[in-house]
Amino acid sequence: MSLNADDIYRLLPAIYRTRDAANGEPLKAILGIVAEQAQILADNMQDLYADQFIETCAPWAVPYIGDLVGWQGLFENVPGTGGGRAEVANTIGYRRRKGTRIGLEQIAQDVTGRPASVVEFFKRLATTQYMNHLRPDHEGFVDLRRGIALERIGGPFDDFNRTADLRRIAPRARSVSTPDLAPLDVLLHGAGRFNIPDIGAYVWRWKSYPVTLQPAFRVDDRRYLFSPLGNDMALFNVVKTRAAFSSLTTRMDVPQPIARREFHDNLAQVLGGAAVESFYGDSVSITADGALLTVNDICVCNLENATPTDWPPGENGKVAIDPVLGRILFPPDRTAPSEVLVSYCYGFGADIGGGSYSRIDDVEVDAETHLLAVVGAGRTDMFGRPYTLADAIADYNALPAGSNALVVLADFNTYATDVPQASTINLAPGGKLWIVSAHVSPDGSWSPESARATLTGDLEIVGLSASPTSGNPPPAGELILSGVLMAGAIHATGEPVTITLADTTLVPGLGLTRDGMPKSPGSPSVVLDAAGGALALTRCITGPLFVHEAASASIESSIVDASDRFAVAFAGPDGAGEGAALTVWNSTLIGKARTHLLELGSNTIFLGARGVLDPWDAALWCTRLQKGCLRYSFVPADAIVPARYQCLPSGSASEQETLPRFVSLEYGRPSYGMLAGDCPVAVWQGADDESEIGAFHDLHLPQAMNNLATRFGEYLPFALEAGIFLVPSHHAPLVVPRHAYGYGARLEGGDLDERDLLSHAVGASLI
Repeated sequence: MSLNADDIYRLLPAIYRTRDAANGEPLKAILGIVAEQAQILADNMQDLYADQFIETCAPWAVPYIGDLVGWQGLFENVPGTGGGRAEVANTIGYRRRKGTRIGLEQIAQDVTGRPASVVEFFKRLATTQYMNHLRPDHEGFVDLRRGIALERIGGPFDDFNRTADLRRIAPRARSVSTPDLAPLDVLLHGAGRFNIPDIGAYVWRWKSYPVTLQPAFRVDDRRYLFSPLGNDMALFNVVKTRAAFSSLTTRMDVPQPIARREFHDNLAQVLGGAAVESFYGDSVSITADGALLTVNDICVCNLENATPTDWPPGENGKVAIDPVLGRILFPPDRTAPSEVLVSYCYGFGADIGGGSYSRIDDVEVDAETHLLAVVGAGRTDMFGRPYTLADAIADYNALPAGSNALVVLADFNTYATDVPQASTINLAPGGKLWIVSAHVSPDGSWSPESARATLTGDLEIVGLSASPTSGNPPPAGELILSGVLMAGAIHATGEPVTITLADTTLVPGLGLTRDGMPKSPGSPSVVLDAAGGALALTRCITGPLFVHEAASASIESSIVDASDRFAVAFAGPDGAGEGAALTVWNSTLIGKARTHLLELGSNTIFLGARGVLDPWDAALWCTRLQKGCLRYSFVPADAIVPARYQCLPSGSASEQETLPRFVSLEYGRPSYGMLAGDCPVAVWQGADDESEIGAFHDLHLPQAMNNLATRFGEYLPFALEAGIFLVPSHHAPLVVPRHAYGYGARLEGGDLDERDLLSHAVGASLI
């Protein structure tokens, strides 16, 4: 109970209140001060009571309560984790299950924020069995009839048995150099696997992003692609939320590409009536002309080209799906559909670029907007025709100079910008135009989540002159793109304008071919040819940026990809001269960069190189060297930059020794931009907070792996050792037979994609 001044005053006898009122209520004023102090005391008592419980205590009290249960603090800023409060609350639950596989898996997921699977390698040892405890299902040989099991060899769900491997699985003791040039894998695990004391923790780096009712990319009347860009794309499974300690991790609980065989066998189980989660329906579905196809209407096939222009036929009367290539083939004996909508999941490593993740906390629109235009979601104009992006831009251009407008692109639709009305945006000083991808509800409300609009074609921006004013001139006109996937470029000319890109992808190479290669490698995604303008990127993926030297550019948590280390990633409007003053942090730039002024470069990978006859003086070339700073970044050895601090290469280490290595640098792959297992530890832990350098810095994966190693030291059974394995960590070496004779040799491909795996043999193939 709390008493305010009036409550306390009413407790006084009436005679005192009467006399106090006659004297101007000085007593009531004194009681008001007493009530304030009493309320402070009551609040403090309430806080002290709340601080006794981990669920309600103040943040400062968390380590004190944790100390009561012997909790050791960890790094708490890992995305997807509950922080110290949640871990202290769950500590008793962890201790009760200490040493069990389900307990270790739950700990791994809680401290890393990623799906994880713990493998007890000692159970997969091929040993002589005790006759009083036979294990008939513990085969000593590989069963070649188990197709799915053969595909999973070497992964976390491999259930074949092995002979003993005497090498240690735990990271071995080593002397650490400065900088640390050891590969990342050495930091996380040893060379051994299958031995009595060995346990492995597999942690998935991919995330699965759902796409709902997106128009399929049309190849012809019967052939379609899941990718809106028209390229082959691996499909992922959806990952559903599990209750804590409810079950062990299975294949359906982790995000990874769906293989053809497991898709087929899983489909057969559904048709057979087994109560299992299915890939089709849960992760993948097709709607043709408004009708949802059932499992009886589809089949799973390898739709890799039988000829350069044709795909092999599927099962008669059924729609063929290839989850590895993301292809759809309607049979000739079925009426060709006029509209095909697909729902699926794609994989990537972080919330970067145009994606279906939530942007609610990042999209800020001014309260005063003169135009709100919703494109898609059945919206029509006054004549009943579909309201298009061209109409919205034309309506904005017709507004008075300096107006604000918001254009909402609904859901996962595709919109063309290569029509005259949509290609040119007139930006006057003081005006703003937001183009936001968002989910639109039937009632007309919108939310920037569960949506990713695709734009095809270029956008032209013309900066208009300001009208004469007596006061301060208005700020430059601004275009803001959010949550958009764009296969095209943005060109800005005229008077100064500001281009702000957030959670947006401008496809490197202006688009992708069928096999995932850039259509126009090295072509710029943004050309800002306006002195005094500004370009800002936040969590974006783009191609090269060509920005006027008298402008400014800032890049945060983004990937700028010129498709080649020797191409130009950042320069002036001509692609050769010096570009704008640049500020970049937590990003990855693939290609050469030339800037007038490098104001700040922090936690960034500048992956550029010069050719033999390259006219540039350096792969990273800054004109002004008296101002600016470069810190905790990887830069080419020949870089001409201002003052450096804790950058790579350093000391006696060469550029080649500290060179970042990636799982894939091909846009469109699930592992695009991820550091690989053979990347130097100096890069993996080279940021200012000992996180990784580059665009994935904010994931804090190095800290997450340190958290897991710390917890395993506490919760592992006695005398057991553990190693941590990232999924993915390397290109997947597979054998793809392409010759009728000879010996196949394994070569590295990319991202578990069979299309890119090559096989060399002896004989004629060597020619």
